[in-house]
Amino acid sequence: MPPKSLDQGGNSLAIMKTTDDLLKRIEYLRQRMTEVALEKGFTNLEVIELSQELDQLLNLYETQKRLEKTKY
Repeated sequence: MPPKSLDQGGNSLAIMKTTDDLLKRIEYLRQRMTEVALEKGFTNLEVIELSQELDQLLNLYETQKRLEKTKY
């Protein structure tokens, strides 16, 4: 079962412990957002919320990658 999304009372940013966890959540959100968009329409509120959470996690991933590069 995937971690709770922000709209389910979870906080994805707080539960991401590793880059691998982050990538798994990103892939789940991509798939879920596509499914919901095709079923309910691209402007549906659930799709927008999934998209916003996905954007946050993608930004976090990019930040982590940049920080890793500056360590070496």
